[in-house]
Amino acid sequence: MSWDLNLNNAEAPSNDYELVPHGTFAKIKVNIRLAEDAGKRHPNDPHVTVNPATGSCYLDMVYTITGTIDGKWVNKKIFDKIGIKSSNEKIQQNRGEDKWAKMGFGMIRSIVESARGINPKDTTPEANMKRDISQGGFANLQDLEIVGRITVDTKNVDAQGNPNPQNRLGSAITIDRKEYSALMSGAPTGGGAAMGGGSAPAWANQGGQQAQPQQQNFGGQQQFQQPAQQQQFQPQEQQAQQYQPQPQQQQQPDQNFQPPQTGAWGGAPAQQPAQNAGGWMN
Repeated sequence: MSWDLNLNNAEAPSNDYELVPHGTFAKIKVNIRLAEDAGKRHPNDPHVTVNPATGSCYLDMVYTITGTIDGKWVNKKIFDKIGIKSSNEKIQQNRGEDKWAKMGFGMIRSIVESARGINPKDTTPEANMKRDISQGGFANLQDLEIVGRITVDTKNVDAQGNPNPQNRLGSAITIDRKEYSALMSGAPTGGGAAMGGGSAPAWANQGGQQAQPQQQNFGGQQQFQQPAQQQQFQPQEQQAQQYQPQPQQQQQPDQNFQPPQTGAWGGAPAQQPAQNAGGWMN
């Protein structure tokens, strides 16, 4: 057996060990890794990993970058955890308050709002229904596409206590932010081509306007559906027609007419054509 030792033909290493710059906005695919040890999967939901030693519970997250504004970091994976329940000791230390879970469910809410196009301030029954993932549980998070802000955790350490900075999903970006429409409507991929073509929800930016998604069944929940294309404004025919001034009948000059001595002409000035309204009539 022989090997091709011309390393120019070898595949270049991936950039998985290179950190994405702090504050980078990206379009991201969300996934949850199930624990390899079935004994660490929570009996109520296998997507939740349990630490038997401490009693803490978390989601083992994988975030895959699918697009950025400058086209870099596509296919880069970020590994993170979302807390569902702190250790029993931590809860006791915080007098019964589970701060880790509070932060975790806040992150899950923003992920769902980003994926389903929900404004965080929207408290209508339709928006509340889209936030409810009770039916289906955490499986609802699998394969969601969101916009996120990536950060660098400089306080992270390895098993030996050495500094080991890691990328994190700092926050999920929702539809009320300008970065959302910029990425959902077509962030460049690694090849520089515009994203979209089915990968980006069409409702994110139609005709420069953010369209509100319609709802449909989502595993027992309500999910967005692409709305019909907005009808463009068409001016009425009589409005589009340019103004044509009516010809005035030429009058015969009065031979006895004498202009005023002041040099100013009397009477109303000649009527001018109307200006274009709104700038649409050219």
